[in-house]
Amino acid sequence: MNENSTRRFNTRRDSAGGSVGNSLRIDQMQCLNLRGRHVTCTQCADSCAAKALELTADAVRLDAGRCSACGACLPVCPSGALGLSGFDPRRFLETVAGTAEIHIHCSRSAHPDAGNSVPCLQVLDARLLAAAAANGAQTVVLHGAGQCSRCDRGDARAAIEQMHADLKKWFTQAPVHLLQEHRALTETQEPMAAEQVQLGRRKFLHLAGAHAARGASQWLADVAPVHDEPIPRWPQLPHDGSSCHPAAYQALLAERAESLPWRDHQLPWRSRIISDACSGCLTCVQGCPTGALVSAETKSSISIGFHLRLCTDCGLCGHLCPENAISWASVVSSEALRAPVQRVMHRSLRQCAGCARGFIPDSDSADRCTICQNEFDIEKDWKAMLIKSS
Repeated sequence: MNENSTRRFNTRRDSAGGSVGNSLRIDQMQCLNLRGRHVTCTQCADSCAAKALELTADAVRLDAGRCSACGACLPVCPSGALGLSGFDPRRFLETVAGTAEIHIHCSRSAHPDAGNSVPCLQVLDARLLAAAAANGAQTVVLHGAGQCSRCDRGDARAAIEQMHADLKKWFTQAPVHLLQEHRALTETQEPMAAEQVQLGRRKFLHLAGAHAARGASQWLADVAPVHDEPIPRWPQLPHDGSSCHPAAYQALLAERAESLPWRDHQLPWRSRIISDACSGCLTCVQGCPTGALVSAETKSSISIGFHLRLCTDCGLCGHLCPENAISWASVVSSEALRAPVQRVMHRSLRQCAGCARGFIPDSDSADRCTICQNEFDIEKDWKAMLIKSS
């Protein structure tokens, strides 16, 4: 993949503005809109409280001055095109693994160093919480939601309600208890100072060191320079999957899915069905951002495989299919995720009498591919016209 297709936007701001050292990373060529050459997905822009994202068929544009680096756009992106330097879903799971009661603080809460701190509670979703449950978590306590109504990073309460709803929908019994502990936003620094007076010396030094380390890590965040080179207007995406990568939230859940109590037909995956109308153009494979659809071609056949674990149900394959040959079916149980790549389309090829390439014949008598047959018909019509005129 072209290195210039990945852009990082530094959102370093002053203490009043909040975000210091975090940056939003945008992998342009993972975006569904760029792959489909049409704006079909607006989930990241819809979730952005700062209205910092602008979507077109050519690029994902970010107003770095507006972006608060809250990370609300990360879990809603179905293609995994977005990342945040201050938060990594896999590292988060590794940090909390084996912990029965997990306390998660947003960066604006009164005591962000008392537990696991995230930029905003909106970087979480039900998939990440379910994956944490598979790693041993029994209770997740969210701190800071009580101050959401006046937070410059947006309101996480709707996202928390969605987490509750998804956990209830997906599972026969919620694998983790999701609780909220409301804390009022600290208006001034005096209450914090008064509280620190009550601390023992060892506890005070521990908190002071934690705050210092946290501040240093923010200023030393890995921020790459912004690449201003334009994305090619009509990018050529290969069929071999080299331009794809799994979406982190979905992949983390898929790795742990079999240990969770799913409801039948309610898993956040759907299988794909390709009908006989498929022309074998492979547009769906080329456009798939996560590598869920793959192709295999020999001299005598062409096939499309579907990897359920990698699919985020973004719907781009169905949108791109010129024959409307793609449909979906619900997944009954997590056992389906264990299966290898499923072959969903297979066609025998015939060697074209014109270009000698393999093609899918539309009849028993067809001996030319569509392009060569069109050229042959045009040439035949011209010859007929010349004979008639002479």
